[in-house]
Amino acid sequence: TAPCQLSPLRVDKAMCVGSGGSDGAEPGSTGEQGGSPSEVSATASTGHQFWKVVGGAEQGGVMVRQGRRLCSTLLGKRLATDAVVAEVELHGARLHYELRAGEGPKSGWVSVHTSSKDLLVRTPFVPEVSTRQPPVPGGWSMPHGPRTHAPSSTSELVKSRAAPAAGLATTPGWATAAPPAAAPKVAIVPPPRGDVVATLQYLVPDGSPPFNYMYQREDGGEQSHGAFEEHHVTVHDARSQAQTLSLDTHGWILAPHRTELCTRDFYDHPEKVWKEYYCEMQELVKRATGASRVEVFDHNIRNPRDMQFRRGVIGYVPYAHNDFTTRSAPLRVGDVCTDEAELAELLKSRYVMINVWRNITEAPVASDPLAVCDGRTVPSADYVPHDLMYRDRSGQTYSVKANAEHRWMYISGMRKNECLLLKCYDSAEDPGLVRWTAHSGFVDPRSPKDAPVRESIDARCIAFFGEGDESRTALPAGQLFPDLASFR
Repeated sequence: TAPCQLSPLRVDKAMCVGSGGSDGAEPGSTGEQGGSPSEVSATASTGHQFWKVVGGAEQGGVMVRQGRRLCSTLLGKRLATDAVVAEVELHGARLHYELRAGEGPKSGWVSVHTSSKDLLVRTPFVPEVSTRQPPVPGGWSMPHGPRTHAPSSTSELVKSRAAPAAGLATTPGWATAAPPAAAPKVAIVPPPRGDVVATLQYLVPDGSPPFNYMYQREDGGEQSHGAFEEHHVTVHDARSQAQTLSLDTHGWILAPHRTELCTRDFYDHPEKVWKEYYCEMQELVKRATGASRVEVFDHNIRNPRDMQFRRGVIGYVPYAHNDFTTRSAPLRVGDVCTDEAELAELLKSRYVMINVWRNITEAPVASDPLAVCDGRTVPSADYVPHDLMYRDRSGQTYSVKANAEHRWMYISGMRKNECLLLKCYDSAEDPGLVRWTAHSGFVDPRSPKDAPVRESIDARCIAFFGEGDESRTALPAGQLFPDLASFR
């Protein structure tokens, strides 16, 4: 399919959002990626990615700003064409870099592309210096900054099913070993089916607001606050009832949807994700919600096996959470739309934040699936604001308190040609309307030992309802997608 026409808003502004971000990143990730953490997700580079400046020759290079946002201070000197930079962080189309070769500011933020052309492209440039990083303790992996070795808190750690590859060295600024040239062959393992008793992690309230600093504090203050404890819960296999689910009643749905991207595209061709996959998500969310305008602002690739050596790849979030709050959702909209007059108009009408979750491999998910809670069973009092502190902004997500009434569900054997749509915020406040959806990765104890690691993408979208739009969020998924009946 031909790529859709990207709106100027998304190309020029939404791509410099904060995956995952300003609004909220899951404490389980470090921020926004090309994508960002749960409220997005900024993931910091492990130093394996380098970029070469190919644009701006007529102007003497590309513009460099002090901060991620387009309204931040413009530096006096441009980054020269043909310069090579190391990736520190990638937030949508905004790149935080450090200069490795060529002329320009030693560090700053640039846009890697515009709506019509590339400004920077990836390059295999490899510096000659290397420094080995200390090992990550306890069999856990974490997304981290290129020069921050210690985790800021337990909740920044992301459980990994597989140990890092032997002999693989990640470094503060670059890598001594490159990732495999070819993707490992994915084994087709029959996925577990049916209900399962599994372990989920819930926040333990102690009267003080939980928080995480997403960088290493230098003032000696507390790095994080908030503890999580394990609870055994029944997670129901909802595949047989998928046609009856609706966004307004349950908070999530299953939707049949085929993407034109192959597995390697999600890892190796971020421009395809931004320009093609984002367009696919726009059309899918429009169909599912009835909104005439949808903006896709970031995404996360999750794969704990490869997160040690692939930039922009993170692990799963192992505790119950929701990506946005009543405070952070409007701020996220403000990140996507920086025009004050337009923003004021957008906030007057209903808007819904949708997280679209997909398996990106040809094999069905046989390990570490995503659990989603029936929104009807989670009272608003169970959602606890969880602050995320960045150097240049703050975000907020919801952590979740335990409640025996929660009814957890999952879709067994998720395939690449289907998606979960999770409602992570709804500005409407109608009685009985589900506004948030608690979710968490979990370990399925029935998974075969040879089950491949789960590889997934979650793309975050905002559906804006304009005058005359007919909302479809109350409709069951079977009515929205009649062919869902064949997805068993």
